[in-house]
Amino acid sequence: MSISLDPQNKFVLISSLVLHHTAKGFPFEVELTNEKLVSFLSEHGINRLIDNLEEVFLPTINWLKDEGYIRLAIDNENSYTITEKGLKAAQFKVKQAPGWFKKYLGTKVDDEYFFKYDEHGFGISKLKCTGPALKLLPENWLSADE
Repeated sequence: MSISLDPQNKFVLISSLVLHHTAKGFPFEVELTNEKLVSFLSEHGINRLIDNLEEVFLPTINWLKDEGYIRLAIDNENSYTITEKGLKAAQFKVKQAPGWFKKYLGTKVDDEYFFKYDEHGFGISKLKCTGPALKLLPENWLSADE
């Protein structure tokens, strides 16, 4: 039995689920269909809160897309990727790097990270981490003993 929710509260639940699951799949596409959303609702134990899902599902997806929170995938009409605006709204942060990752991370200078590679002593080449992904790094991206 479903508990009756008004359309705005259905929007809150559905848009939150969409942002959560597209952020979880970032940077890859996530298929968003009625069936997938029912699965997401069940996964979070809130499937009983939404009746008549189809009446609010597409308007919510369209609003998130029109407002720039998600972007329609190129190859699949039911798949979406989350945008930078969506990631910010979802308060998304990259997971902490595993310990072995520091082997490839050469140096951290202020807020800049450099990847290093040394092939058989022929010299170290470095790659500076740049771009929008840096905004997605949590404060503890590397372990405390960096």
